[in-house]
Amino acid sequence: MKVNIGNYPRVPLPRWFPFYHKLDRAWEYLFPRTVYVRIDPWDTYSLDTTLATVILPALQAMRREGYSAPIVSNEDVPVELHASESIAASDDVDDNYFKRFEYVLDEMIWAFSAIYGDGVSDDQYFEYIDGGLKVDTEGLEAHNDRVANGLRLFAKYYKSLWT
Repeated sequence: MKVNIGNYPRVPLPRWFPFYHKLDRAWEYLFPRTVYVRIDPWDTYSLDTTLATVILPALQAMRREGYSAPIVSNEDVPVELHASESIAASDDVDDNYFKRFEYVLDEMIWAFSAIYGDGVSDDQYFEYIDGGLKVDTEGLEAHNDRVANGLRLFAKYYKSLWT
C-alpha cells in the first residue's frame, strides 16, 4: 500500500481579505488537493490490519492534538464521566465534556492497537502446557468485547473525527 495525501490548498491571502471564503472555494477548485492511494494485492489479505496501520496513528495524533470534541452519549462512557440530565438535554458543556471524548478515543486506540498487534495482542490468553493449549476464555472474551466496543465507538463517532 502506498498513500500520499497532500495539504489542503489555501488562498495566499489573509482571512480578513474581502471575499476570502469565495476565493478559497475557487482556489480549491482550480488547485485540488492531491490524494494518491495504491492498494497492492497483498494489502487485502488481512485488510483489517492494513487499515489499522493507517487508522491507529491518525487516532493517536488526534488524541495528542485534541482540538475539538463531539457530544458523547452517556451510554458510551463510565458512570463517573456521565453528563447530568440537564447538561445532556441542553447539549451544554460541563467539566467532563472533553474527558468523555478522550475516553472514547482511548477505547478506539486500544481496539486498533489490538488489531494491529501493537502491545495489546490476544496472545496473552493462550498458553502451551505439556503439548496442549490452555485458553483463558474469560480473559479472551473480555478482550474481544473491548475490541468490539472500540470498533462500535469508531463507527458511531466516525463523522465526528474532525478537528
